[in-house]
Amino acid sequence: LQTTEHRLSQGALVGYNDGTVSNCAVAGYRHRIAAFSMSSAYVGGLVGTNAGTIESCAADTPDASFRFTSATGRIGGLVGNNLPSGSVSGSYALGHLRIQESKTSSVIVAGFVGENSGAVRNSYAACAMEAAGDAELYGFGKKLTGTVVNGYYLDGGTYSYQDTLYSFNASTNEFKANAHGTATGSLSLTGFGTVADEAHTKYHPGTKTETNIY
Repeated sequence: LQTTEHRLSQGALVGYNDGTVSNCAVAGYRHRIAAFSMSSAYVGGLVGTNAGTIESCAADTPDASFRFTSATGRIGGLVGNNLPSGSVSGSYALGHLRIQESKTSSVIVAGFVGENSGAVRNSYAACAMEAAGDAELYGFGKKLTGTVVNGYYLDGGTYSYQDTLYSFNASTNEFKANAHGTATGSLSLTGFGTVADEAHTKYHPGTKTETNIY
């Protein structure tokens, strides 16, 4: 997807959320986005821009790559942009996020939320990330006007994701002074129960990978 439009909000489940997203999960989706000429792209593994409520959700994004030229980008493993009215809780993000190019642009890539001016609590991220050019990189999210309570991100080692080894080292980069979240060398899944209505639920790690051309 290439855009020179003013604003793009894209997520595997929802582009712009001003309602409630609860007990949802996505996996296997791949994003390829290029933004130019003063356009803005807000991209999350689950939701692009959140002005509502997200609770007990997950996103597993095996590959998301981006190029920016004179543009703005907010990339998050779960949410691209969490607005002041947005609330995210009990959720997690896995994935591989790559900023392949960023020229004269304002770009933030983060394991959980690209830009947060709302509230995030009891959530974590385990995302391998790469940033080029003038892009900023954060393990969980950047400290802005929003709040993060009990936000964690996997860091400080080499980990296997999708049968490939990646180095997770966001906690020691040049942007660490403005980073939200707590780095941890291991993560244990707790508080995530099974879905009661199995007849109407698909097991998300088995989601078929599809490529859509826009």
